[in-house]
Formats: sequence, structure tokens, C-alpha cells
Amino acid sequence: MSDPTLGALQISTGISGFLLGCLVLQTYMYFTNYPRDSVWIKSLIVLIFALEFALHVSLTELSYNISIINAGNIFVLFHLPTWPISPFISIFAMPITEIFYLWRIYKLLHKMWPSLVGTAISLFRTSCWIYYFARAVRIGLPALAIDTERRWLVILLLSLALFLNVSIVLVMAIYLARHRDASAAKTRKLVDRLILWIISTGMIAMVPHITSLVLFLTMKGTLVWMCLIPISTKVFANCLISTLNARPVHTDVHRPRPTSKKVAAEDVSQLTSTIPTFDVSMTEPAFARAALGTESSATNFTEDKV
Repeated sequence: MSDPTLGALQISTGISGFLLGCLVLQTYMYFTNYPRDSVWIKSLIVLIFALEFALHVSLTELSYNISIINAGNIFVLFHLPTWPISPFISIFAMPITEIFYLWRIYKLLHKMWPSLVGTAISLFRTSCWIYYFARAVRIGLPALAIDTERRWLVILLLSLALFLNVSIVLVMAIYLARHRDASAAKTRKLVDRLILWIISTGMIAMVPHITSLVLFLTMKGTLVWMCLIPISTKVFANCLISTLNARPVHTDVHRPRPTSKKVAAEDVSQLTSTIPTFDVSMTEPAFARAALGTESSATNFTEDKV
């Protein structure tokens, strides 16, 4: 591992910490504003946050071990038992967010095969990364930096990640654009907002993959490209939770819920008077609700289902 790699590791740790702070805020906003989401979505958010927190802890430990405890000891790279923790957490964190987006595509298109193909690509990538890093554990980091036998595999995996991200963005944006003209004026504004949100978050998520691929092709003999993997997973996690947080927040979200499914007439009147005019969960078509990730959230006021 050369000096550029050590510097990239320090930078990656700092950026990862910043993105983890953003993720803490996003997670707090989600559980504060959407307490009635389904248990499986809440569990998904908790799992993503736990993985990203563990990833940052392992990355910080690796950086401290190399740069502080064993500063100047070039042989530490041959017997550093904890370095595989970070990449292995990363390769399991990434497909979780990708599969969630693919599930949303299934809800939009009502077709199984696009999501199945995307899931197969994601799981194939995960399996190949497991093989790659298991081999790296066996040969060591210095040998991995100059390894030429598996360069094609890294290029393939990074390219597949970029292809999958672009495909998700294009499918969702094109689908929403086709439904835009047939919608009411209020719905068109919502669809425009969704398209802009999907494209912007998708482009942000692509930046780490593109950067990793460019660095891998240009900075041979180093592992600088690998330092971007923790950043990539945290960018994806922030994009996913921010998409969920983009939904309208009902003003009565913290009110006590009725004990019965029958709500008093005066309560109904008060609830409907506080619904924003752009509220997708109560007034907009199913395809817009599915694009936001909770297509059945119209039942939030009276039932426990999302």
C-alpha cells in the first residue's frame, strides 16, 4: 500500500464520518415524522443504519491502527487482521439499498422481471465481491495493490454497479414522465418533483462509483479506489432515507391514535382540514405513492398498514 492509499484512507474516514452524521439526522427525521410506517420499512432503516455505523467504526479502527499505532511499520500490512471488516460490511450494505429501489420499481411497473433482473445483478455483484476480498485476505493488501489477474473483475463489478444505478434512475423517471401528461395539474407538479428528486439523488449516488472506476484505471499499484467504497454505501443510504423523508408530513402525526377504526365526525373534519394540498398519500394516484415507496400510506390515520 503506497502513500496515496494511506492519504485516501484518512480522507475516506473523514468523509465517512460526515456522511454518518447526515445519516443520523435522516434517520432521526424519519422515525420522528413517519411513526406509522410498516414494521418492515422501519426494520430496514435500522439495519441500514447499524451496518453503516459498524462500517465507520471498523474504518476508523483501521485508519488509527495503520496511521497511529503502527506508523512507519510497513510490515503491518502483512498481518493486519481487522482490515477485511470494512469491505465485507460494505459489500453487504450496498445490495440492501439497491433491492429496496428495485422493489419500488416493481410497485410502479407491476412487472416482476425488471426487478428480478436487477436483483440478480446486485446479488451476483455481491458474490463476486465476497470472492475478491476473500482472495485479498489470502494474498494480503500489498499483493492486492499490484494484482493484475483480477483487474477485469473489479472493472466488471464497478461497471455493473454504475449500470444498475443508471437503470434504476431511468426506469423510474421514464415511467413517471409517461404518466405526467395524463394526470391533473396538481399531480403533474408532484410528478415533476419526483422526477427531479429521482434524477438528482441518482446522480449523487453514481459519483462514488464513477470516481472509483476512474481511480482504479488511472492509479495502478494503489488501493485508492477501495477507499471510496465506504463513501459509496453511505451516499446510497442517505439517498434512500432522504427519499422516504421527502413524503409529506401530516400535521397530526403525533396525535394519539383512535382506539377504534371508527373515527368521530369532528375528528374526520379536523383531519381533512390539516391535509396539505399536495399530500400524495391522500389525494394522488397509486403510481405517485409507489414512487415515494409507501403506496398504501393512505391508511395511516386509521390502520397500522403501510
